[in-house]
Amino acid sequence: MNTRTYACRGLILAVLLQLAGLSPTLAADLPKKQMSLMEDETGTRFKQVWATSKVIPLNRRYAELDEAEKTALQSMYEDMKPGDEPPFPADGLLPVFNAIKKGMEAYSARGELDLLVDVDSQGRATHVSAHGKVDPDMAKFAARVLMATSFKPAVCSGQPCKMQYLFQINFAMR
Repeated sequence: MNTRTYACRGLILAVLLQLAGLSPTLAADLPKKQMSLMEDETGTRFKQVWATSKVIPLNRRYAELDEAEKTALQSMYEDMKPGDEPPFPADGLLPVFNAIKKGMEAYSARGELDLLVDVDSQGRATHVSAHGKVDPDMAKFAARVLMATSFKPAVCSGQPCKMQYLFQINFAMR
């Protein structure tokens, strides 16, 4: 096989929204950087934070990240060379998080879950392995969500390539 696969280190990603046809003149129209996802209704006057990111804005796709954010993301991969890019969910993480949230509620999931996704050079998930301490049915549910997710393929030496993508989530009461 002549494509490279990078081993992933810890990576916590959050929700990004697609802005089709983004041009430099439209960059100013992007919403402010959103660093947490709030649950709409919690039965109280307060919204519950259920997804956060300290590195990646929740409302950006990979192409919409600034250079510092891309560098921070790339630094979480071993041997990531300048110009190379990791795979990333093609429609952003909003659909992924929303689907996994439904499973979290159905399974009353608690604990940490790491999902390692093999993404081919066309951006298709080919395999997902789950590691963590959550209900096995929740892990299978989350793996199915990621198998159904289309990805922006990784880029190695200027060409689309196979690479792994790590999705980490901590199911906790806040």
